[in-house]
Amino acid sequence: MVGLSETATKLSELGPIAETLSEQTKFCIERLLRAEYELERPDLSSQPKEKLAAVLVLLYENAGELRVVLTTRSQFLRTHPGETALPGGRVDESDSSLVDTAFREAHEEVGLPLNCAHVHKLCVLQPFLSAFKLVVTPVPLVAKGTEHWPYSQDYHADTNVVYRMHLFRSCASPIKGLTADILIHVAEIAYHKKTSYERHPLGHAGSASYFT
Repeated sequence: MVGLSETATKLSELGPIAETLSEQTKFCIERLLRAEYELERPDLSSQPKEKLAAVLVLLYENAGELRVVLTTRSQFLRTHPGETALPGGRVDESDSSLVDTAFREAHEEVGLPLNCAHVHKLCVLQPFLSAFKLVVTPVPLVAKGTEHWPYSQDYHADTNVVYRMHLFRSCASPIKGLTADILIHVAEIAYHKKTSYERHPLGHAGSASYFT
């Protein structure tokens, strides 16, 4: 098992899950594994803890295609009520790392089992800056469906930053804003292919430019 603070360095280290994946998915997972060591990430140690957050990009395969678990935010939340989002949230004092934050939030929001041998961390990506000036770090994982997999195939649970608003349809509410931008970034790495449209506004390089 790959622990919460440990990342596999190659596909074979994911264990039996690797044998169940299609060839295309294997290539995607391998690229995300390499991203852990190839991407430059800024030092966030000087950032106030209340400004740090993490989201989990939980990938799984269905009919040979990669899918992602998304959640629908409660209508009673103060920010982004009713929107489709990745499970995640702000860093808690009890969290030892951003990876712990992402796992804890996913456990609380969508019931992701903790310390499950069928869920493997792939990498930690560069942070994104939200419209509320939160520094949001995505943590991609891959999971194999077992008796520990609590989701059906089509699961949905209950500034001054300049960015291009992307909007995608889903079977629930539209996927947009920061969630869409993070998913685009993960897909670009996994499929080793740039978008056919402009990701960022003219003259802006995206969230990463705020940390350089």
